Amino acid sequence: MTESLEPTHSTEVAEDTGVLGTLGINAPLFVAQLVNVAIVLAVLHFFVFKPLTKTLEARRKKIEEGVANAAEADTRLASAKTTEASLLANAKAAAHKTMDEARTAGDAERKARVDKAAEEIDQQVQDAKEKISTERTQAKEAVRREVAGLVLAATKKVTSGELDEAAHLREIERAVKELETATV
Repeated sequence: MTESLEPTHSTEVAEDTGVLGTLGINAPLFVAQLVNVAIVLAVLHFFVFKPLTKTLEARRKKIEEGVANAAEADTRLASAKTTEASLLANAKAAAHKTMDEARTAGDAERKARVDKAAEEIDQQVQDAKEKISTERTQAKEAVRREVAGLVLAATKKVTSGELDEAAHLREIERAVKELETATV
């Protein structure tokens, strides 16, 4: 009976388990393992994959922002260099303009001073000419008086006498006229 029991037993096991039993798979154990794998996958999904995905996404965004910021910084740097070059050119132009204005103002000041000095020199020359003219007139008058005195003395000696006042004046006038015509 043992023999008959054995084949019956193996047929029973095969009948109980069906197709999975022929493959050597225990259905309740297989279902339990499927549930365990599902739990492990759920735990991995919620506690590993989601945070890891969030972290990777955050890093990707940071990298994209960094690349965008680098591009913006390059743009700003180029703009700053352009602005710097423009400001430098404007500063050079302003410096040249200021130098030209200073040169023009210096030339105008020099010309004004030269003109003023020329006017002062002309005024001094005019004053000197007037002074010379006055001194010449005074010298002529002094010479005239001196000559008149000499003429009077000479006339007295020559005439050995005294002339009346009218004759004396005529003689002085004549001597002065002779003297003026001789010096001119």
